[in-house]
Amino acid sequence: MGRCSSRGFLLVRRVTWLRCSTLLVPLILAPPARAGDAQELAQAVRTYYDEGAEPASKKLLAIVDRLPERDDAAWWLARCQLDLGRADAALTSLGGRDGENIPGWRFPALEAHASLLMGEVERAGSLAPAAIAAAPDGASGDVLLEQARWIAAGLAARSGDHPAALTQLVRLRGVEPAPVAIRAALPELDIMLAAPLAAGAELPAPILMQAAGRWWALPAGGGLAMATTPPAAAVLECVGPDLCTALGEPLLSSPGIRSTPSSSGPWVLYAAGREPLDATPDTPGLFRWRAGLDPERITAAPAGAQDLHPVAGPGDTLFFLRVSPEGTRLMRWRPDGSTQALAPDLGAIASLTVAGDRVIVVAVSDGASALRSVAVDAGFDQPSTGVLDAPIEPWSVRLP
Repeated sequence: MGRCSSRGFLLVRRVTWLRCSTLLVPLILAPPARAGDAQELAQAVRTYYDEGAEPASKKLLAIVDRLPERDDAAWWLARCQLDLGRADAALTSLGGRDGENIPGWRFPALEAHASLLMGEVERAGSLAPAAIAAAPDGASGDVLLEQARWIAAGLAARSGDHPAALTQLVRLRGVEPAPVAIRAALPELDIMLAAPLAAGAELPAPILMQAAGRWWALPAGGGLAMATTPPAAAVLECVGPDLCTALGEPLLSSPGIRSTPSSSGPWVLYAAGREPLDATPDTPGLFRWRAGLDPERITAAPAGAQDLHPVAGPGDTLFFLRVSPEGTRLMRWRPDGSTQALAPDLGAIASLTVAGDRVIVVAVSDGASALRSVAVDAGFDQPSTGVLDAPIEPWSVRLP
């Protein structure tokens, strides 16, 4: 926690002098018969902020030994003990306490933290939500409340209650990460992301997105994204570039310049800068291939352009990216051979997939990489819409 100087403002660990003064005033304004005790406690609290937990704990322990009924002194002692890595002692100090000159919600919040570090998960799982529910609106931004939210989020995810975990993570957006000790006790916090949908957005099927150095499984409808490992693809892009099997063997009988494969039933869809098995081998475009057959051309890219990342859509449609000197466009191919550019607002697209009746792309929007989408039957002039109401910058997307 932060420290408060008796001479003015000393901001450490996000605790301001105003907050410290708020905690100290009830102690100083105690009834006259206890004024001396209150002053002694106030001095111990100042020691905590000025000098740290170790010297403060000695003063607080003396107060608690002499005045065991003082819940506020016991709470400060427990806080020092927790800072010093003595969660067991903190639980003992907090036992049976519920408030005196300390807001009541701060007792279960501190106890939840100590319980978690002692491995008493069930106890922490009931105390953290209780503290959150009891905290007033004015407590928003309080470090202790944030820690209770981290604990509640991690334990909710562990129990499979993803909506509850998401609720807490959304409230924690923009705050500092949980303390190392909490993260060590709750590894779930490192493998989940809050990924709620933007207002009016649709995600009719689950997808995988690559962001923050790993892949995440995002459920249909958005929500809590969990870290995952994508299933291995049957066909890969290997050195050349060309296509090879999962074992690294060439897929086709003649080497070519092939890339960005995807699967559609028994077919492999891919892009080729040169396809020697085609009648016009040097004309780049999209192809499909299945075992026992020669590749079939799907598109012929215009001069100076390349067609990449073919993905099958509903009704035998196909979506892909057409890269040219003017930029990258999302394209739709229909079985009659016609192609149409979509989402005119997008000019820098890195990846795409089709989830139900939506095409999901990773594109630069407002200077940042984001998930955008458009309906599979969209008109040529229909702009894309944002998918997530979260500060996530993905760089690739695919189906599970």
